[in-house]
Amino acid sequence: MPRFIPRRPGAAPALAGLAALLALAGCASDDQPARLVCPPAVIPQESSQLIAFQGGGRDLTDVRFDLQVSDVALTCELERDDDARTLETELGVRFTAEKGPANTEGVASGRYFVAVVGPDGKVLKRRSFDIELELPGNQTRVAAAQYLSPTIPVADGAATDAYTIYVGLVLTPAQLRYNRANLGG
Repeated sequence: MPRFIPRRPGAAPALAGLAALLALAGCASDDQPARLVCPPAVIPQESSQLIAFQGGGRDLTDVRFDLQVSDVALTCELERDDDARTLETELGVRFTAEKGPANTEGVASGRYFVAVVGPDGKVLKRRSFDIELELPGNQTRVAAAQYLSPTIPVADGAATDAYTIYVGLVLTPAQLRYNRANLGG
């Protein structure tokens, strides 16, 4: 099973650095650099955004905050131990939040998930993490990043890019219906 290691914010490279490394080469291995490719990291549109409302209203004045997964970047390296292959990854997730008119707390908070899907389309591991972005005083928009290190065992004969990593916000059924009706996805 894949395992997730949460990273401290100051312990990981900047998201831009992860994206640059990903753009340069994907994954690298001393013995097979041309064939090894990092798995895609995907943000499903329907779980990319959480608009939190105050009470039961759905008017613009009822918006507490708009939280979004705005970008993901992934780097990886293939490790070999005897006959086993393991993909060691560094995943950077960038979030943005906007304060709405009904926000009296000065925060935007929620949960996000990271799921690893195998070549057969089955979820190998899914884990959720808390995210809270502060919007103090008159600050109306903020961005932040979190970093994780998912480790993925690679099955014999499987290509590393046959796996997929999904990142999105954990939504209630009502929030998911709202997104499906309003995000055009």
